[in-house]
Amino acid sequence: MAADRDLATAIADQYPRVSLSASIETGGTQIRDIFDDWMANLAANLTQPLIDGGRREAEVDRNEAVVSEAMNEYGTAILTAVQEVEDSLAEESHQQRYHSSLQQQLETAGQVYERTRDSYLNGQLNYISVLDALISLQSLQREELSSRRSLLEARIELCRALAGSWELPQPKPFAMETTPEDDARPQFE
Repeated sequence: MAADRDLATAIADQYPRVSLSASIETGGTQIRDIFDDWMANLAANLTQPLIDGGRREAEVDRNEAVVSEAMNEYGTAILTAVQEVEDSLAEESHQQRYHSSLQQQLETAGQVYERTRDSYLNGQLNYISVLDALISLQSLQREELSSRRSLLEARIELCRALAGSWELPQPKPFAMETTPEDDARPQFE
């Protein structure tokens, strides 16, 4: 993760760096002068990270905050995804039970309609009873179709929750060029 790498770099920048290099300078006439210059450079390089007004420590704090924010966003995304899957599973289960119940009711209503129609054909009932049974049957058929649609929608939502977004980029609106003749035509609304 880039935020972790940046944090590690900021922490490493807090500490002095020692690098060995060789150079020949003719500025000193005595060995003592050359050694003193070398010691002064070493001391300056070692104390530079220590005396910077807290800039490096602030950079470490900033990078720790960035890492913390990234982890919080990741955790939120995971919790949201789990919640969406659980909600979709519950909705699909509810729709499945409801659809099964409607199928049983539909089967019973079909049997009632057949018996009512047979009784009418045998002269035992009037036609109003047949129409009432038919209306009940057709009402349940419509409700079962609606339930089937809701069940399919719940399954689609479950697939979306498990697989992620299916969003497609929106097409750019088509712009027609207008001519002066177009402006002169009457507009109907």
